[in-house]
Amino acid sequence: MANSRLSIRVEENGLSAFVAVSSGPALDQAMFDAEFRASGVVAGIDANAYERMATALVDPNLSCSEVLIAAGSEARPGKDAWLELSFNEGIQPGHVRDDGTVDYHERDLLKPVRRGEVIGQLHATEIGLAGMRVDGMPLTPPSPRELSLKWGVSVSLDEAGHLRAERDGVVLYVAGKVLEIVEHHVHKGAVDSGNLRMQGSLEIHGDVKHPFCAVATGDIDVRGNVDVATVRAGGALHVRGGVRGGEGAAVSAEGDLTALHAESADLSCGGQLCVKEAINSRLCAVQVHASGRLRGGHAVAEGHIIAKEAGAPSGVATRLTVGEPLTLPVQRAQQLISTLKAERMAERAGGRSSDRAKGGKIGRVRAELDAEQVQRLAERARRREALLRDASIQIGLAHPGVSICLGMAHVTIDEPVRSSRYSYDEATASIRIEKTI
Repeated sequence: MANSRLSIRVEENGLSAFVAVSSGPALDQAMFDAEFRASGVVAGIDANAYERMATALVDPNLSCSEVLIAAGSEARPGKDAWLELSFNEGIQPGHVRDDGTVDYHERDLLKPVRRGEVIGQLHATEIGLAGMRVDGMPLTPPSPRELSLKWGVSVSLDEAGHLRAERDGVVLYVAGKVLEIVEHHVHKGAVDSGNLRMQGSLEIHGDVKHPFCAVATGDIDVRGNVDVATVRAGGALHVRGGVRGGEGAAVSAEGDLTALHAESADLSCGGQLCVKEAINSRLCAVQVHASGRLRGGHAVAEGHIIAKEAGAPSGVATRLTVGEPLTLPVQRAQQLISTLKAERMAERAGGRSSDRAKGGKIGRVRAELDAEQVQRLAERARRREALLRDASIQIGLAHPGVSICLGMAHVTIDEPVRSSRYSYDEATASIRIEKTI
């Protein structure tokens, strides 16, 4: 009798059970309980709905469509371990400047980092919650996955889940596979879509093109040309092709610098600068060595300049200077930054008092800066005096129009001179000229 009046349906996923009632003989509580037990529904029963249904079944005229009588609970999945990066992954469209404009040359092609810098946050797995079907069968959530990423000694993980760089370099990241800090990066191709900046050494298998730059704290090896672009190396710089200069372009190294040739270029280094030929260029180094010709422009060295040929038969002006203390681009930038910081600090300090006091504070700081500048000039003069004792210029063939400068003394070649060496005579404060073999 009960089966003809009651219909209990369990959804296929086992998470819901419904009761439908048609009119018929009255049913008491015991009969309803027996029918419900026979359905196999034992979990997630709505006690209020169950009680109302059992009470209402005494009415033979009661009929209703399906009513939810029991609801199970789904298994709630956990969370897989995941990595939150502290740098922008991949090549970026550009960099937003402080004034809101976009620099499309800075595209984060490389991700430079310093030792101790946080490069990511590792989020651990979170265990899910089990569920249950209305028939009492438990539902087990899938196990969360651990991160498959591997890292070596160049990356460390602390208790808070921070991944830190253990050395200066650039980030080598392959999603889900590897995270490393490398001190040497190989750029396969030309630098023609974004600037390259890194801690460590850099190898470029192509040209560095206008108006981009390549900057590294270590050595740089350019296997192509530098074309109206900027290249700065904190170590040695080797340009296997030529350097063509232009407005705003410069090539410099803290160590040695070598290039095949230079044209209208600005090259400087803190070691030996070697070129085969330089035309209308400015060369600045501790030592300058041209295996071919220096034609036009200006070559400056602390110690020695050696050139197979200087100038040209047409008399193009070519200036060679030795015994001159160098200031590399990095040093000039540091001096400028120090000066600007001092002035800003003075302005902030002066702003806390009256305008008169402010002016006095700024005046004192500027006077200190002037005194510091005078001290630097005096040190430079002492350094020049010491350098002149050993400085020399040696030329295989000097053409008319070549100017030789040592300290305040200088001579200009008015006819071809072969195999000559020029040094400073301290006693007469003039240039000593000697023949070489």
